[in-house]
Amino acid sequence: MTSENSRKDVGSKTQPYAWVILVAVFLLSVSAALFWFSPPPLAQPIIGTYIVQLGPENIQANFGALMSNLAWAALAAALVAMVVQNKIGIKWVMVLAGAFLLAGNVIAATSGSDYNLLVASRFVGGIGVGFAGCSATTAVSIWFADDRRALAMAIWATWVPVAMLVGYNLIAPFAMNGDVHMMWIIIGGITAVAFLLMLFAYRMPTGGQISTKTTSLKSGFKWLAQRQVIALLVCFFLYTYVSNVFVTYNVTFFTDTEVGMGIDPALASLVASVVSAFGITAPLFGAISDRIQKNRKYLMIVAGAAFYVGACLLAYKDWGMIAFAAFLVCVALANALLVATIRPMMPALVARGGVTAVTLGMSAIVFLGFFGQVFTHLFGAAIDSVGWASASWLVALPCAALMLVSALLVKPSGKQGETPSATRSVQAD
Repeated sequence: MTSENSRKDVGSKTQPYAWVILVAVFLLSVSAALFWFSPPPLAQPIIGTYIVQLGPENIQANFGALMSNLAWAALAAALVAMVVQNKIGIKWVMVLAGAFLLAGNVIAATSGSDYNLLVASRFVGGIGVGFAGCSATTAVSIWFADDRRALAMAIWATWVPVAMLVGYNLIAPFAMNGDVHMMWIIIGGITAVAFLLMLFAYRMPTGGQISTKTTSLKSGFKWLAQRQVIALLVCFFLYTYVSNVFVTYNVTFFTDTEVGMGIDPALASLVASVVSAFGITAPLFGAISDRIQKNRKYLMIVAGAAFYVGACLLAYKDWGMIAFAAFLVCVALANALLVATIRPMMPALVARGGVTAVTLGMSAIVFLGFFGQVFTHLFGAAIDSVGWASASWLVALPCAALMLVSALLVKPSGKQGETPSATRSVQAD
């Protein structure tokens, strides 16, 4: 057996230390999501503490801006990370992510009732979210071979659902019953632990399936020109926008006593978190994906997009409890399917381009994901203008329909879901 074949045999199996890496990256990612989604479960306390003093106009738009502003910062950070990671490495980008997240939590925890200072904390922490989101996927995927990659990526992809369950139901109650700033004090403590774990535990793999040798960005970008990759990126862009709309505004609608459901705030947070965090079942769908033929994996993305179309048709309507329950089921299943399948699809499409192609592909997913969320406040403006029900049909539903179309276009054109022309082009370099 040649040395080359030996390396392939080693790379075909996942190294045990990969699971340690997954824990370290996962904890930092959860810390980022805890900060990212800290406003929604505290909607009423935050509005009362920071926003009411600004005036009665545009209350929902100003609240939505807390999510949009973070997304702008994360968007800019993702652009920087795409280049910086190729120079300083994955580990140090993740360490920087932890540092910015810590700073954002400190500013938020000491912001008093100053809305502008809270906005500043969202910008600072958003840089950490952008760095973490851009690098975490590559940090995990390069450690796992095909035998475990979909499962590992699906486990990592539960970082947002896990953060929602913890943030909404374990951390937020402390803030609701006392000081709203307690939310960011607790998240800051978790982030400090994650920062230290990443600093001392992370290292690059040896002998993996994905080459860790960096190549030129030009060579990596060629892998993103495939029709399937472009469709996947569009699908993820629209998915993050629609899902973030529901994450941001569900609790407000559930608790609204005039046009909403009038549910008790604690129960509303529990319901919203369980629905949004149903993506925690992603490892189950990831395990299923590992057993599906490569050219059929995209159908799970199609199913998730279809459930979001159903959710947007039913969202924020006064159609009774059956329609409300159907809305919750559609959102839950959509989240579970898409959390499990969209991100793991990218390394499968561009893996032969090595770590640079994977990094660029995953960075593009993160970039477009954040870009989709910078428009969250527009849905809030639509609510202020035309009401909850009309906002869902006029804004969210068209996005979900386009998401479904793009999901269908992820269908592979080759046996392995790779475009031969792109492969030949990169190999020629």
